[in-house]
Amino acid sequence: LSKKRIACSNSEDILVAGKVQTACFDKTGTLTKQGLDFVSAQCIPTWNDPHSPSSPLSDTVALGMACCHSLTTSGDAMIGNAVDRVMFAASGAQQNQSWIVLNGNRMKVLKQFDFCHNRTTQSVIVKRVDGSMLAIVKGSGENVQRACLPASLPQDYERVLRE
Repeated sequence: LSKKRIACSNSEDILVAGKVQTACFDKTGTLTKQGLDFVSAQCIPTWNDPHSPSSPLSDTVALGMACCHSLTTSGDAMIGNAVDRVMFAASGAQQNQSWIVLNGNRMKVLKQFDFCHNRTTQSVIVKRVDGSMLAIVKGSGENVQRACLPASLPQDYERVLRE
């Protein structure tokens, strides 16, 4: 490839490129842009509401987005995975030393279980100021489903997951 002046930042992508049948290029940036945006989250209270595909974040979902990540702080900046940074920013939370502040409520991550590539999940244990604790798990819908009791999921969970 170097003889043909082709640079590839990830050699594993060469194998994938051999299967590409159509490629589109957006030189002007009118179709795409650099970076990630948080668009919505599907929350259980509005799960079956066809008019609400992107409901406002529930406090529980915002709490999960604020606490279940692998970010660290450096001054005022959040350092880490781009998806985690966008997710944290969308939660509206702020990190103040070892405390996370969300909607005026403070909580502390007591234990962080790093992202597991086999299960494609990440978990944290969070303690609120009142002493109550939560376990928060994020990950692929299929693998989170495996970790849940079937009765705790909406009846049409699999159908919505496939859409």
